[in-house]
Amino acid sequence: MPAPAEGAQQLAVLQGHHFNAYTLSLKARKTGGVNAFIIPFAVKDTNTCLRAHIGSWLNSNAMFESVTNGYDVAGISNPVQLKAPLKSGRWYNIRLEVNHDEVKCYLDDSLLMTYRESQPLFSIAGKDEKTGDIVLKIVNACNTPVKADINLNGTAVSRVAEVIILTADKPEAENSFAAPEAYIPHSSTINNAAAQFNWEVPALSVNIIRLKPAGIAFPVNYQQYLGLRRVNNEPRRHTCTSFRRFIATGYP
Repeated sequence: MPAPAEGAQQLAVLQGHHFNAYTLSLKARKTGGVNAFIIPFAVKDTNTCLRAHIGSWLNSNAMFESVTNGYDVAGISNPVQLKAPLKSGRWYNIRLEVNHDEVKCYLDDSLLMTYRESQPLFSIAGKDEKTGDIVLKIVNACNTPVKADINLNGTAVSRVAEVIILTADKPEAENSFAAPEAYIPHSSTINNAAAQFNWEVPALSVNIIRLKPAGIAFPVNYQQYLGLRRVNNEPRRHTCTSFRRFIATGYP
């Protein structure tokens, strides 16, 4: 039997049962309100889950969302526009096919949207045309360090590289007015940089590695690169108070 509904969203949980893959089929009817149906899955507790939201944005779209702390809702997929608003008083057939890393949502037996879990380790690379530096951004969303094999396709670089690291102790970590510098970037060095080298990426971290061309040393002042990212090949500065939001989207 489900546990009594509790929490901010009044979510009833089937206790003592855990499934790695399952299909949830149900009938749902809209009785009022501006939105429509919310179907949770990957439930951790009554305040933490993922969910399929059909009829979001004033009954015009559908998307997958994450819920933390009961009320903190964030989209984890691109919105899908409904063919027509869901009608009040009509019964709809809804089906969720939940697998290890993929969830499919069907409305009246037609595939409505698909969610695939993002890779926990991802990276981008670019070149600073003014200095010749190769700049790598590596994000590790895992709770454990990851050993990465970095291959520069034969490009010769200086053995010592600069790395700016932002780490956290939990995915939802963020700064606050009470503790505005609880999570801030810090600088370090990599001493084994080469055309191909190994580096252990810290858990729950955002990392910017700057590799100088072979024979060129780094300037003493590392702080000039804190918070730097490139947009349309132009340098821009940003701040990021929420580590969870950054690793979910790749942007502040």
